[in-house]
Amino acid sequence: MANELPVNCRTPAIAEYGGTTNLQEHLSYFENAALLHQYTDGIKCQVFVTTFTRAAQ
Repeated sequence: MANELPVNCRTPAIAEYGGTTNLQEHLSYFENAALLHQYTDGIKCQVFVTTFTRAAQ
């Protein structure tokens, strides 16, 4: 992927998704945080997977 994470890139401060709660709600929280952090689509793809627990991956 051509989008490199900026040095100062922070993951959003949202609860991790473990597979037992509402995925749509988690996605909505992530989208709002990504908007706040001004993530590009490529960075969203890279960062979103970090919001899952190991069980949900």
